[in-house]
This record gives sequence, structure tokens and C-alpha cells, in this order.
Amino acid sequence: MLDKDTPDSVDLYHRFLTNRLSKEESIQLKAIWEEGNEEILRSWIAEGLEQDERFSGVWKEVPTVHMEYLYEGIQERISRQRRKWWYSSWAASAALLAVLFSTLLYVWPDSTKMDETQSFLATQVLPGSNKAVLTLEDGRSLTLDQENAYQVDGTEGLVVATQGQGLLHYHEKKTHLEETVYHRLETPKGGEYLLQLADGSRIWLNAGSSLRYPVSFEGLKERKVELTGEAYFDIAKNKALPFRVVSGAQTVEVMGTHFNVQAYADEPHIRTTLIEGSVAVHVNNEKKILQPGQESLLGGDGRWTIQEADMETAMAWKNGRIYFRDADIRQIMRQVSRWYNIEVRFEGEIPQRTFNGGLSRNSSLSVLLKILSLNQVSYELKKKDQQIELWIKP
Repeated sequence: MLDKDTPDSVDLYHRFLTNRLSKEESIQLKAIWEEGNEEILRSWIAEGLEQDERFSGVWKEVPTVHMEYLYEGIQERISRQRRKWWYSSWAASAALLAVLFSTLLYVWPDSTKMDETQSFLATQVLPGSNKAVLTLEDGRSLTLDQENAYQVDGTEGLVVATQGQGLLHYHEKKTHLEETVYHRLETPKGGEYLLQLADGSRIWLNAGSSLRYPVSFEGLKERKVELTGEAYFDIAKNKALPFRVVSGAQTVEVMGTHFNVQAYADEPHIRTTLIEGSVAVHVNNEKKILQPGQESLLGGDGRWTIQEADMETAMAWKNGRIYFRDADIRQIMRQVSRWYNIEVRFEGEIPQRTFNGGLSRNSSLSVLLKILSLNQVSYELKKKDQQIELWIKP
């Protein structure tokens, strides 16, 4: 077993924190973790915490359970090592942030604790889950959630919603249709869902999103869907049948690839981030080609730019995290409002500050509120009718 003072083990951990681990080193670090030497793990976490002066001196009270975040980070790093280079920074930074934030929730002074009323209101707000509404061609609506499973068998194809898995799956039928049949899948605030189209393409819908799509692609010259909100696309390759995503004035054309489109009405841009492959983005009569690691930003004023993407931020929701880098409080609260299904209000002049950090999308609202307190953000929870409101104050 490695000793805590062994240079090799310390060096491995530092390479992990600075995102310099190879696949082999990641496996070696995981093996050290599995040896279960709590003393070594605590010493490593201490070094990580001491790198930030805000956390100096508090690491000794780290609960053992929060070392799981380190383990999860290593596992993510190993699995993502097989992907393209732009994925590589996710696991190290996510794991470190999780350790820092989760640790502070337990060791910071009692002044961060909420009073009983605030605590009670916070317990009524749950993080998002697998839920959506499917609207059929005839106008019928089916509520998809953790509890229900549906099977709809019609002339246009077989539709299956699997219970507890958050998956809506279409099976193609080789039956000629006189007209194209469309369905619409909508996720409410606090919901997300996975859709598998008849061609095998998989689309993850984020909270507060809507996708209109053909049930079958038989006899069509293109595969066209219409998106509002945010979705991650893993498109089945078919050179004879291009795939197009329409979001307002923008159309993304692709043969088969991985990309993310964020097109919320309350966001300043339609943001298209290319993960793998190649896509063409069309705006009016102009066309631009994205390369992996790039993103297209289309503003409400029509301004259109291509830039290097922050892949960590773009992929956070798909990887189960709320994550922000150099974001102001309003940007963060838009994510929070959608995922926790709460109304966010602002009172007075809120100071212009930017924040860096993140947390698991499975975290309770109480965890998020403690993080706000740690960053000197004042807030108050209120209940109006049946809706919880989060007021951000100066």
C-alpha cells in the first residue's frame, strides 16, 4: 500500500487536480482509492482545499462520505479518456469543485444555516427528474414520468415510453403514409427526457424544452425537427437523408454527429456547440461550418459569431451538473429556475459579480442555497399560491 508521503502517490493526485493524468495513471489512482486508506485520501483532499485561501484550515472536518466525489471524478475521467481532447478537463475540475463545495456545507460557521421557515420551504422544492408530455397527432396528450409506461401502436409506427428510464422510443413501420405524422415532446421546468427517433437518433431534452418531429422518416427527403429550449443530439448517420434542427431563425444541418443546441427564449443567444463530427449552421442565406470544439452564437439582434467553446459548461447539464464559469447571478438563476421549477425574482440593484463553480443536478435546493450564502449572496424564499419564489437581494 502506498504511503501518504510517497512522492508517486502525491504526484498522481496533483496531476489529477491539474488535469494531466493519462488513462493508465487514472486507473492507478483509482486503484489507490480502492485500497481504502482514509489517511492518504484526507491528506490529498487537504492539499486540494489549501490551494484556495477561502478554505484554509477547514479540511480536517471533511466527512468521509464526501470523498466519494473524488472517486466519481476519477471514474468519469477514465470513461471520458476515450473521447476527444475537449472532454478531458471535465472530470478533474468537476470532482475538485464538488469536494470544495460539499465540504464547506458541513464546516462553515452556523451563520449559513437557514431559519425554520426557509428550511421548510426549501424542502418543498425537489431537483428535476425524468418527466415530459407527449402530444400525439390527434391532439391527445400523455404524461410521461417515473411511474408510467405507454405503448402507442398506430399506422405511423410503434411508440414506447419505458417506465422509470426516462426514454421515449420509436420503432419504424414500413407502411407508406399519405401525410407526415408529427409528435411533440415537451419537458416542463424540473424535467428532462430522452427521445429515440425511428432512425435511431437519440435526443436528450433539457428542462423547459420542446421538440416537434416526424414519427416516421419513410418517404421523406430530410429529417427535420423543431426545437425550443435545449437539447443534446446524437444523430444516426444517413448521407441520403440529412438531419436538420430548426430553432427560430437558425437551422443546423448534419449527416451524423454529436452537438448541443441551446435556444431558450430567455437566453441572449442561440448557442450551438459541436462535440464531434461536423455541422453546417444556416442563418438566413448565410452558412458557416463548425469544427469540433467550436460554437455558434446567434444573438437576438441578428449578430452571429463563431468561437471556441467552453465544453465543460456546454456539456454540464447532459453530464448531470449545474455548472458556471465567469457567470453573473442572473445567468446562474436561469438554470436554477428551469431545473428546480421555481420562480426567481430580483430585488433592488444586484451587484455585478461573476461566479465559478457547480453542483450535481441531484442536489437539493438547500445545498444550492448554502452555496449562495458562502458566496455572500443574499436571498429569501417565499411561497405565493402554490409556487415557491426565490428572491435574490442586494
